[in-house]
Amino acid sequence: MGRPRRERRLLQEARSKETVEPLMTSEGVATMLGVPRATIYAWRYRNDGPPAHRIGKYLRFKRADVEAWLATKRDPPSGTTS
Repeated sequence: MGRPRRERRLLQEARSKETVEPLMTSEGVATMLGVPRATIYAWRYRNDGPPAHRIGKYLRFKRADVEAWLATKRDPPSGTTS
């Protein structure tokens, strides 16, 4: 036969939790980066901040996008030549 209904539901919930990444607020991103929330908005205004999604009137950020953006901002070690 198939799997019992409860087992199928639990399996489906587990799969959905694996694929859905919770979105971060601008406050969460600011806390993660150790900057004021106004800095996040200033970076976005200058097109220099992490990519965001507008959900209604709110900005939401994927953690992976913030981490990828942050990796592009790495300063080279001092003393290196380019």
